[in-house]
Amino acid sequence: FLGEHISSEVRSAHMLDKLSKKLAVERNLSNTLLYSMLPKHVADSLRQGKTYEPEHYDDVTLFFSDVVGFTDICSKLPPWDIIDMLNRLYSVMDYLAEKFELYKVETIGDAYMCCSGLPEKDPNNANKVANFAIAVIKCVQLVTSPFDEKPIQVRIGIHSGSCMAGVVGTLTPHYCLFGDMINTTSRHESTGEAGKIHSSLETFGKLQLSQSADQYDWTARGFVPMKGKGDMYTYWLDGATERNEAVSPEKLEELFNETAEMLSKKKWKKRSYFHQRGSSSSVVSLGSH
Repeated sequence: FLGEHISSEVRSAHMLDKLSKKLAVERNLSNTLLYSMLPKHVADSLRQGKTYEPEHYDDVTLFFSDVVGFTDICSKLPPWDIIDMLNRLYSVMDYLAEKFELYKVETIGDAYMCCSGLPEKDPNNANKVANFAIAVIKCVQLVTSPFDEKPIQVRIGIHSGSCMAGVVGTLTPHYCLFGDMINTTSRHESTGEAGKIHSSLETFGKLQLSQSADQYDWTARGFVPMKGKGDMYTYWLDGATERNEAVSPEKLEELFNETAEMLSKKKWKKRSYFHQRGSSSSVVSLGSH
């Protein structure tokens, strides 16, 4: 009887240990998903039932991009081809954003928005966003359009300033940025050109007045009319010089090969509901750019 009791206790302990480990795995998965949607300190605050107070950030640099001709691509291809292209594009950009320590704010269709300077303050926010933008222009060449198999092109806008950040919504809480700089960055992106980085005077000034002034190549674009903003003097960020240790021409090639290797290991499986079932039902609309 004593032996059977001990055996039963051992089995129970073993079962509890397995359940505990499974619970830990599930908790880690839940945390990973939550922290990918909200900054960690924001998520922890909401989890404790607290209201997250909006914050003001004085020094932030923002990045906006979209895919050139995206609407046209969507009108000619079935959904899976679009999803596959976006998965590849965002895998590249997410990889680079993490590498340059940027915070990914959100994606809307083909539009990608990230920043430096929040939720953690960073005095080098302009440098990090500029380096990221240069890397993106190079590495998106790894992503081809499913329509013509040519590398896709993106328009990029970058701008520095102040903004607010806070959580909006209760059903699906969303960490949003507010302020004039959000609109201004968007205008720089929309008035930009394919394969180019359109920079505001503010971001140009921050970089030129910093110790990294000799690390970038610029071309003055001049005054550009922007909806709701009037004429704004802007610059093209053409690339980095040899003095830029992060994205010099040589370093950029290394980063390109590194990103290509990362992308080659990614796999996305087609699902049956994405299969084309007729010419009209196969068309998807994910954006208006």
